[in-house]
Amino acid sequence: MHAVRHPALGIHHASFKGLVANTLLRGLGMTAAALFLPVYLWELGGIGLLVVYVVFVRGMEVLFGHVVAGVIGRIGFRKSVLLASVLSAVSLVSFGWGGEEWQYLVLGAVLMPVAALILSKACFSANA
Repeated sequence: MHAVRHPALGIHHASFKGLVANTLLRGLGMTAAALFLPVYLWELGGIGLLVVYVVFVRGMEVLFGHVVAGVIGRIGFRKSVLLASVLSAVSLVSFGWGGEEWQYLVLGAVLMPVAALILSKACFSANA
């Protein structure tokens, strides 16, 4: 019997189900983290830190969105989901350490939008 493959991606059905579950669970977790991140930043540095973070993150998305799309096109869907997972984990850990050293906040602020862009563009290209 032949393995069932996703017609657009060329991924085996079982692998595709795993990727969908991974994406769904990570999306739920990242949404929960994104809900409380502004509160955490407010407690760390007040409104100034929160405004700087939002402006920086949106600027990163605007400046590097096309670069991320090119990277996803070169490495493929599965590797981009894996890369987004690793970057998200490093970003969340760095936010946890941000209360002690401000450099970790900067690292998290750089990695979080890149991970979100990789994941969103990979899922969008998979659905297209």
